Amino acid sequence: METLTLLTGGFLLKIEFTHSEVPQISNSFKRQVKNHFRSFKVDSSQHRKIDFIIHVHDASHTVYSQRKNLEEGREFISLFLERKKGRIITNYHLSLSQFIHLVSFVVIQLLQDHKGFMLHGSASNIFGKAHVYTGISGAGKSTAVLLLERKFPRLEDDRVIIKEEKDEYMFYHTPMVVKTGTLRRNYKGYPLAAVYFLSKTPYFKMNTLSKKDEILRLLLSQVVADADTYKKSIENLHRFVSKFNGFYSLSFRKDARGMVSLFSRVSS
Repeated sequence: METLTLLTGGFLLKIEFTHSEVPQISNSFKRQVKNHFRSFKVDSSQHRKIDFIIHVHDASHTVYSQRKNLEEGREFISLFLERKKGRIITNYHLSLSQFIHLVSFVVIQLLQDHKGFMLHGSASNIFGKAHVYTGISGAGKSTAVLLLERKFPRLEDDRVIIKEEKDEYMFYHTPMVVKTGTLRRNYKGYPLAAVYFLSKTPYFKMNTLSKKDEILRLLLSQVVADADTYKKSIENLHRFVSKFNGFYSLSFRKDARGMVSLFSRVSS
């Protein structure tokens, strides 16, 4: 059986590709998956045990699980056929975007049991540490990292993983599709330096935030979770807010030179 081992969010995921009676479909699926996740690929023999297995079945004799919402005119197709502890069975008829969503679902499931969560946000690598930017839609998450990119590499532009490891909070790349341009993603973790709540203004201004209740309120709407993982993700978020102290409000304008100058000063 052909396999692919990924390291994402600090977790080892093993994808098992079974033999297919429709090789045109399975080979196309495998090529797309391997290409998208190539920067997360690792040699499983060099790492600890597998955290989760995604088993990809031949779908030629599979009856799809569907449910319809007739009032809204919607039809839903399940992303997986069977789910057990540490294992999901899916099929080759998923699109690449659906499979990426499935991997993201698995990572969020793992994060809830390992003091982590996924957040709507972007991030920059500033002197070897991750600086994360979040805020409501239109606050400037993608704009901020693009302004800083002339000096500080862009790590993410849509979603970020934050996870506690050995009494330190770490940033990890997500396997999601990039919103703008290209990113040099990898499985490496970066120490988390700061989290900024953004707003676009005609000026630059950065303030330290210390009121934990207010910080928690701002972050609650940015957590990425479903009905099954929301409660535990929020518990992990509470823990994060209580232990981490690098929270700031950041007002900024669309001025790359000014943005780089600001972060060069405050981060040196």
